[in-house]
Amino acid sequence: MARKSALTARRIAETLGGARALGGTVRSFDDLRERVERGLRYESVDVLSSNLEIGLRALTTILRLPERTLARRKTERRLRPDESDRLMRIGRIAALAAVTLGTREKAAGWLKRNNRALANQSPLDRLDTDLGAREVEDLLLRIASGVYS
Repeated sequence: MARKSALTARRIAETLGGARALGGTVRSFDDLRERVERGLRYESVDVLSSNLEIGLRALTTILRLPERTLARRKTERRLRPDESDRLMRIGRIAALAAVTLGTREKAAGWLKRNNRALANQSPLDRLDTDLGAREVEDLLLRIASGVYS
């Protein structure tokens, strides 16, 4: 059974593309925070989209970024800190789902399926706000603890 402590900075970094996409090895949550403050590389968007098996259009909705802005960030090759923070939130929840459910594939499927505990919305639909992400995180932690959810 997964525990919250199994969610490490390294696992989150891997979900976002690892050392290559993040510009170096991530050893701690402070390293992740520093990368968010500098702005994540655009490559993390592509990796996360691929890992979760969702299109960029769906990702723009969750990130609350217009498609044209995301296209501009692709040209610039870097997100702004606020955009990076939202992408990191998605990566953190995706990593927690993979730890809790056992595989990245199971996590990607679970994140896209409607869930009664989330008012019949998918967990991904809730990740557009911090409060929604906390609901999804609480649900994953209940699942990890064996509580019916």
